[in-house]
Amino acid sequence: GAPPAPAPPPPPRQLPKLDGQYAASRSVAEVFALHAARGAAGPDAFGAMLVRLGKARTDEKPGLRKDERFSRLLEELGGRLKRDRDHFGPALLGNVTMALGKIGVGADAYGPAAPPEAGSAIEQATLRAVAAAATPQVDAFMATELATLAFAFSQTGGPESLLDAIVASALKRFNQFGAREIANLLWALFNTGRGPGTENHPKELWDKAVDFAAKHPEKLVERYAGRILWACAGGDSGGGASTHAALFDGVCGRANRDDCARWTPTAVSLACRAVAVGGHRDDGLVKKFAAHYEARAPQYFPEALVDAAWALATYGGHGDVVDKALKALDYSRLADQRERPAGSKPGESLARLAGVLAAIPGPALSSLEQWAE
Repeated sequence: GAPPAPAPPPPPRQLPKLDGQYAASRSVAEVFALHAARGAAGPDAFGAMLVRLGKARTDEKPGLRKDERFSRLLEELGGRLKRDRDHFGPALLGNVTMALGKIGVGADAYGPAAPPEAGSAIEQATLRAVAAAATPQVDAFMATELATLAFAFSQTGGPESLLDAIVASALKRFNQFGAREIANLLWALFNTGRGPGTENHPKELWDKAVDFAAKHPEKLVERYAGRILWACAGGDSGGGASTHAALFDGVCGRANRDDCARWTPTAVSLACRAVAVGGHRDDGLVKKFAAHYEARAPQYFPEALVDAAWALATYGGHGDVVDKALKALDYSRLADQRERPAGSKPGESLARLAGVLAAIPGPALSSLEQWAE
């Protein structure tokens, strides 16, 4: 009989979509290598590349902002937004802005928002282009996307016109917002200098958001609990728990019923700091936070460990845990500004550490020696 027909050649190997390849990159160097080899022609791939850069390790971020390749990407983003604005929808704009905030573009500190000259000229031009693309379409953003956009611009700093548009849009469709979106929105308002007592405070939106969150605290756990408590704690002057009593009672009560042992160190340190600054008293919850520090101190970043120690020292009654936190602190990393995360001011954690030592009666000699060193 006739010989069997040869097997057809295997189909050519299909590479994953480019946006998926960017998402799977293991480092900033891999992202740049992939971009050099394949570019990022479409908005989805370009957005995925920036989002992956936003996940850079803390020690990679300072070098990333100084890298000429990153500066060229920012210029390219600005150009694309001017030429092809319609290709950048709400979800993509929100995710890109969040990535820029995580990298530290624009503002170098959480609010009040940094002055317009913060960051390089390229960074500021890029943020203006993003804001110009987002402002006309804020009503097209879903509630989650709008809260993400507000949160992102609270990290980077942004024009007042965009924030005004976000506030107006959120008021028109407030019933679309859930508790988590409200937590992000209040955090953004506070950190852009629009908290209670400020000139541009959006009182109607703020009061509605606080009232809703106080009545529906069941979804406000971990970072959402910390964010909304910190937004309402009163800033540098503190005392916000007295003017937002129902919110603090509801959110802290919900947190007290939760298994805080599963919370992340960042979430615990932020929530406890908000309780201390706000002047709220909840000994049971703070005791749980203290137990979290004791059990998981090695997992805390130095800045979070300082926040934890400061909060407990300010609240009072946990001197032994504060002493353990100070002994567990890596003082060399705390002082190394190359590891300073986006969103913290230079020297801020060291200054707060001085406050910890001042607040504790008779801190451990080893802690004082390391602090002096």
